[in-house]
Amino acid sequence: MWRASAASGTRRRRASWRSRPPVGQFTPPEAAQQMLDYYYEQRGWDENGIPTPETLERMGLDELVKRHSA
Repeated sequence: MWRASAASGTRRRRASWRSRPPVGQFTPPEAAQQMLDYYYEQRGWDENGIPTPETLERMGLDELVKRHSA
């Protein structure tokens, strides 16, 4: 009997855990955008997540730069 009630309690806790965000796991939209901007900058991408011409040249993809600038 104890095992059945323990399993039942575990299921209830797990269900309620899934119905709300984990503690400390919420990031405000402004902070998320700042993190995304920083990530893009570090990768050498523009604000849309597209590699900049400088990044493509640094990677040896000069042909892509020439094709898209023409």
